[in-house]
Amino acid sequence: MRIGMAIWGRRISPVFDVARRLVVFEAEGDQVLARSDIELSDGHMEARARELADHGVEVLLCGALSRDMARALTQHSIRVVSQLCGRAEAVLEAFLSDGLDTGRFLRPGCRRRRCGNRGPAGRGRSRGTRNWS
Repeated sequence: MRIGMAIWGRRISPVFDVARRLVVFEAEGDQVLARSDIELSDGHMEARARELADHGVEVLLCGALSRDMARALTQHSIRVVSQLCGRAEAVLEAFLSDGLDTGRFLRPGCRRRRCGNRGPAGRGRSRGTRNWS
């Protein structure tokens, strides 16, 4: 399996849409077999999604990302695991050992994988969220 992770320093990049560096891990089971670093282009969302697909990325582990970016990635058959934070090495290890469900690596303020203004099904606004405009 090829796993992509946007990196900022040694941590997961807070926002994938503007990340500049991607690390791609080749893994089998819970073992990392290879690693490659990729400098991401400044392209449009579709171009960025295609760039990941061209590198064979099957799963993207990332922080926040826009709905449009998530849609572009899924159209290229890339599974997105978002709203993550922490040291990249620890997040990858947790993913490979099915340990992401503990919530330890969720971004602050996230109670579940889908957080923000999306409801439980990822559509619409959550209860209690006000429209301030």
